[in-house]
Amino acid sequence: MVSYPQKIGVREHFLRRYSRRVVVRAWNYYQLTKPGLTALVVVTVFPGFYLACTGSINWQILSLAFLGTALSAGGSCALNMYVERDADARMKRTQNRPIVSGRISAQEGFWVGLILVSAGAGVLALWVNLLTAALSLLASFTYIFLYTPMKRRSPLATFVGAVPGALPPMMGYTAVTGHIGVEAWIVFAILFFWQLPHFWALALLFGDDYARGEFHVRPQHIELLMILASLVLTAVSLMLCVWGHAGTVYAIGALALGILMVIRAFRLYLQRTRESAFSVFYGSLIYLPALIAILVLDRPSVLLLTLGIKR
Repeated sequence: MVSYPQKIGVREHFLRRYSRRVVVRAWNYYQLTKPGLTALVVVTVFPGFYLACTGSINWQILSLAFLGTALSAGGSCALNMYVERDADARMKRTQNRPIVSGRISAQEGFWVGLILVSAGAGVLALWVNLLTAALSLLASFTYIFLYTPMKRRSPLATFVGAVPGALPPMMGYTAVTGHIGVEAWIVFAILFFWQLPHFWALALLFGDDYARGEFHVRPQHIELLMILASLVLTAVSLMLCVWGHAGTVYAIGALALGILMVIRAFRLYLQRTRESAFSVFYGSLIYLPALIAILVLDRPSVLLLTLGIKR
């Protein structure tokens, strides 16, 4: 006969084993959303939101905008993994993704992605506004149904893929205002042109892997295009000053960051080495948070009002 203490031990063993499975499953779901990319998407909501604020930040709306965007972006990434599972199996950098490795079934990944995208749009529609929800659905549709299949056909897919990547800051702006203003289009353009050298640097660094996946992501004269994109990015970022939505601090900072991007791209054009491609990629990773920080510093009134400090 089994004693009472032994029964407790069996139960604890079962609970621990079951809990471990739940944690592993939750971790696989988390990996299905491409957490790094999703986090970057969520961060880009903030500059548009901050730019639209005329008083203190509404933390409730900002939090809901972050949540809705995170759900929508994570779901889009899951659906992307579902569609590209055969290509992911051929590429070294993606062979350990949840669906490819068999940790999550393809059907399960599809339903998780669909539920997350729907939940994100629902959060935005119910607690932010319908326009922001519509933009989230537009981003998901463009990413899944246009960009994802187009990568196998043409390097022009990068331009298409930059559209959903540029919509989150516009969503941040519409979360505050409920409409699309000039500032929203400018932050959209900044994110659009920022993505081009950022992704093309990855295309150079992982070109062989993309080729194994049969992705056509390297256009002709890619190094020259990166210089042009960096120049346009610099010009577009300064449009906030031209339209009177940013001041001297932002102008100096944006110009300095843009020049650094152009220098890195020009060095890549001259050297055409892996190291110079890494330089462009890491430079792009520094550029975006630095630009957001400069934008915040340039509009201290919003920050001060948020902190409850009167000038």
